Amino acid sequence: MKKFYLIGNSDFGYIRERVTIYFIIVFALLLLTTSLSCVGSSAPIGLPSGVIVGENLYIGTMDQDIRSLSVDTGELVWVHQFDNKEDGNIAFYSAPIINRDCKDCIQGSIYFTSYNGKLYIVKLEDIDGQISPTLESGFRIGEGEPIVGGPALINDNLLIPSSDGKLYAYDLDKFTKSWEFLTTNKIWTTPVTNDSIIYFGSLDQNLYAVNAVDGSLFWDKPFKTNAAIVSKPLIVDQTIYIGSFDGVFYGIDAETGLEKARFSEAEGWYWGGAISDGETIFVGSLNGNIYALNKVDLSLRWNLDVENSIVGSPVIVHDKLVFSSSDGRLRTVNLSDGQNMRQCRLDIKLKSNLVSNGNMIFISGDDHSIRGIIVSANGNLNEEWVHYTDNEDPVPRDFDRSC
Repeated sequence: MKKFYLIGNSDFGYIRERVTIYFIIVFALLLLTTSLSCVGSSAPIGLPSGVIVGENLYIGTMDQDIRSLSVDTGELVWVHQFDNKEDGNIAFYSAPIINRDCKDCIQGSIYFTSYNGKLYIVKLEDIDGQISPTLESGFRIGEGEPIVGGPALINDNLLIPSSDGKLYAYDLDKFTKSWEFLTTNKIWTTPVTNDSIIYFGSLDQNLYAVNAVDGSLFWDKPFKTNAAIVSKPLIVDQTIYIGSFDGVFYGIDAETGLEKARFSEAEGWYWGGAISDGETIFVGSLNGNIYALNKVDLSLRWNLDVENSIVGSPVIVHDKLVFSSSDGRLRTVNLSDGQNMRQCRLDIKLKSNLVSNGNMIFISGDDHSIRGIIVSANGNLNEEWVHYTDNEDPVPRDFDRSC
């Protein structure tokens, strides 16, 4: 993949500022939308990812609903179907989060953010020893601009990024706005928190650190990259790791906002967030490579080129790195050296983040499917079940397993 950004050439500085950002936004919008009608109109479809609560997977789907599935069988446990008139353009691009300390929710509340600019809350109540989910009406965030990034929790506040360029903090008990922080472009990242500081990126090319108490800027100034940031930051040992659309992966001091290290050998954009086993940073790129980097200096330990874009974030199961790519394949490799690759060919577009629970992973595809797949200790992948969200009988008893 060729680079579409310009760096360090003053003769083309004006192009970088005016054209590159525009191109990045157009490309990203194409990734977020797809044609849904014969006349070619586009609408958001989502990149659904979920959260595990007990024995169930809670996930927003491509069919404009939120549902709970058994992690063991994929069977439908609960579903809330939205009214298109009241909740048009609903689509989920990030994972929800669970808050177990919420008021009047007994078992916890799950927060979903949607492209239609609303927050949806699923409250989990205990009725006769059974968890009973109920969904509260959608709360419009700010002026209702699209929400791509996911929510985060810190202290007694719920954090929500918005395409209006603001990060919002809402009081969890009263659900009133505590504060807002304004950037100069859309915020599509999911914020992360460390102690009382919140870290997030923006399409304005900056990584921000703000105080959770009042939303004031924590660093002397934001950390500037040379292109948009959409991936979720990773925090390891007081270092913030983030990839940018400038093709550079950065390590930034969490306290000062100063650069500590960078990896510049990739020639593609970073969309999914990085993960770590504590010593090595693993991150996928839209150029089709998965990179394993030393956490201290971001030197390359190994990389694997699968020749297809890696959009979603990987997970670690056993001593294996598990990741998906846009050619419809799941792969596992050794954490230590990237060798011993095993794969499962699903033949669907895979762009959402993986979710793991023990030795199982869960992923959604563009065929309206959610799949539960077992990862063996040797890295072999075994498809346990598939759940089709657009079928009346969503879990076929007999299906051709891809692996």
